[in-house]
Amino acid sequence: MRLSLLFLVFIPMIAIGQQAVKIFAKSNDAVVRIIVKDQFGRTTSQGSGVVLKEQGWVVTNQHVVRGAYLILAEHEGRYFPLDSIVAVDAQRDIFIMSISASAEDFSWKEIPTLKLVSQDDVAVGQKIYALGSPYGFENTLTEGIISGLRSSAAKQQDFIQISAPISSGSSGGAVLNRKGRLLGISTWIVDARTAQNLNFVVPIWDVIRVGESADGKGNSTKMIELQLLSDAHRSFAHGNYAESISKFKAILSGIDNEDGAMIGQYIANAYHRMGELDSALVHYNKCLSSKRSANAYLGRAAVLLDQSEFDYAMSDYYHVLAKYPEESGLAHLGLGFLYLAMDQKQKCRDHFFEAIRDPRSAPTAYLSLAEMALENGRFEMAIELCKQGLDQHPKEAVLHQKLAAIYRAKGDMQKSMEHQQEASRLLN
Repeated sequence: MRLSLLFLVFIPMIAIGQQAVKIFAKSNDAVVRIIVKDQFGRTTSQGSGVVLKEQGWVVTNQHVVRGAYLILAEHEGRYFPLDSIVAVDAQRDIFIMSISASAEDFSWKEIPTLKLVSQDDVAVGQKIYALGSPYGFENTLTEGIISGLRSSAAKQQDFIQISAPISSGSSGGAVLNRKGRLLGISTWIVDARTAQNLNFVVPIWDVIRVGESADGKGNSTKMIELQLLSDAHRSFAHGNYAESISKFKAILSGIDNEDGAMIGQYIANAYHRMGELDSALVHYNKCLSSKRSANAYLGRAAVLLDQSEFDYAMSDYYHVLAKYPEESGLAHLGLGFLYLAMDQKQKCRDHFFEAIRDPRSAPTAYLSLAEMALENGRFEMAIELCKQGLDQHPKEAVLHQKLAAIYRAKGDMQKSMEHQQEASRLLN
């Protein structure tokens, strides 16, 4: 009798486990990690996104991409840029983009078609699964139930409350029912310090309604601005800096000072990339006169450094350290290059080592320290620094390229080839 009871209990547990495995297998390739970068190429936020194959869309939350300079999607180490904006609904926190034409090497055959849940088929208590990239851990699967169906009268929108654990970075990820059909996208949580598993989802029917109502025509001022901004970013990404400046300037009219200051930084950065340092400095000064920000100070300092105005550049970098501690890693990185230009090697090393503490500045800091070691003929130290950088940032192709060059200089062609191949794989 005991064996029979154990058998009856054991079989459902196996079935539940197998169900989760099947859900992941059939939906994993339709969920991507969304990466947002600023004008300096730094990652400023990351979240999740869902590919709706039939529509040709990538769907995420509007708050994930807010203030974006460049938006990319990653799936299992493969990056591709997103293209035109299909629709934006800030109130419902929905952001829809199409797959970029430049992502032709990304095989559509590998992306499954997710079936969508009907609004009439949703009920409290149903089993659900959440699939996203919390804290960058790509395509993490959690499970729970539908805890409630909520409406906000003020915002005239619906939310589905779920118990499946989600965290920062899960936003925009897929929430699926027990059949693997898409119920909606994860959007927000109640602070875990005051509550547990109070998590909310934007229903998929709202997402589809927003996308279809936009009909690709950019039917609002905000849509038009975002479309123009996306177009300007693409020109910049392709190295067409003069063209991007014209497009950014076209957006400046009719927007508020805060957004204008951000676009002014894009323009200043483009002038800097073109080598027109005086124009870049003028635009950074304009930005700082309307809205002070760490990015504007860092950008101006980089221009001043290229002009060999070391004292002024130093003042901006130390100002960032004092007023914007969250950007200290980037300020230390800048100071490292400043003291390198001034031939003060010890201070340079000190600041590069401080920059290692910030994941955004660490890869460049490790690379710079390795190059300094090579100048002194310390090959093993350079190798160790690159390896430490890769331990923390395994997808940094530039560190593999540096190791390939070091091993080639040492005559170890086998290791050189291994690192060069890995760099090529990451870049492709």
